[in-house]
Amino acid sequence: MAVKSEISADLTLEIDGSAVSPDKFLRSVRAFFAIVTEVSSKVAGKKSAVGWRVQVKEGSNLIGVNHEPGFPPQVVNQIVSAVSQGLVQLEDRAAQPKYFSDRAVKSLRELAEIAGTSDTDNTYIRVWAKREPIRITHKSVANIADLIAGEHEDYGSIEGKLRAVTDKGGLHFVVHEPLRENAVRCYIPEHLLDVAMSNFRSRVEVYGRIKYRKDGRAISISVDDLTAFPSAEKIPSFRDVHGLLREAS
Repeated sequence: MAVKSEISADLTLEIDGSAVSPDKFLRSVRAFFAIVTEVSSKVAGKKSAVGWRVQVKEGSNLIGVNHEPGFPPQVVNQIVSAVSQGLVQLEDRAAQPKYFSDRAVKSLRELAEIAGTSDTDNTYIRVWAKREPIRITHKSVANIADLIAGEHEDYGSIEGKLRAVTDKGGLHFVVHEPLRENAVRCYIPEHLLDVAMSNFRSRVEVYGRIKYRKDGRAISISVDDLTAFPSAEKIPSFRDVHGLLREAS
């Protein structure tokens, strides 16, 4: 088990135990990097997300990341704090941490699943944030399973920008809700596929049966209807509306 004097990186993954196989090690590192990358993108934005450099000490079970030069210290500190608070929160309860995307949450679940739960598997995992350790256990697995589980379904509509289209796992597209910054997977029937494709990157409203998580976040929608909003140049300006009102008076 590492001690504070061995930690020098902004964020450090520690994995140890007698049952740590190469596969477990690689999976834990990938999950750790995915969490850091996702939270960095949410805090700083994709275009200005902080770059990270890996730090590996010879003969050590510590994998650290330090920010690259040139990034504002306050942003780096905010990212480290967001990672720390998110890990602690999901060890404690089933609630979506601030700055944790769905991918970050699922990556944490992958990391926590590697932790041992028996005498024969004593694998333990800690993430060090500014030399303070956070133990990752199967409590996170249970909380995340509870968080992302679908609680109920109901008919309704979702508004947002159509960002992605794919046929992987069935025809669907992703609509991003701007207020929640939530990506909702939308399953569309064949007869609406051309409409969806023609409105790629446009703001749309989709109506259908919505599946919600326990925290009220929409997970997916089976689309019955799709309506495209008019583009900005087609929306009447204030001057246009003012003129119409004046003529009607």
